[in-house]
Amino acid sequence: MTAAAVRLAPYPPLTGAEPCRAPDVDPELWFSTSALDQGEAADHCRACPIRSQCLAYALDHPAETSDGVWAATTPKRRRALRRQFADNGTDSEETS
Repeated sequence: MTAAAVRLAPYPPLTGAEPCRAPDVDPELWFSTSALDQGEAADHCRACPIRSQCLAYALDHPAETSDGVWAATTPKRRRALRRQFADNGTDSEETS
């Protein structure tokens, strides 16, 4: 018996409307260790048009997304989501 191929989420297609890429927002905000900055970055993410794709990528690629805020989630929250999905035997769909 062979193992089923695992399909990982691709890097989200950029639309040009992502808050993390806005010219008037400091991109370092998404990689700050300050809880205040992380909260501000997450607030920006909540209005992002590709948030669900970003979360899928972040959950499927932990080595590439071990730091920073992705889809309004912190590294700690993403680890918890991965454990939850592993425990439930489900795939990585967006969770609030």
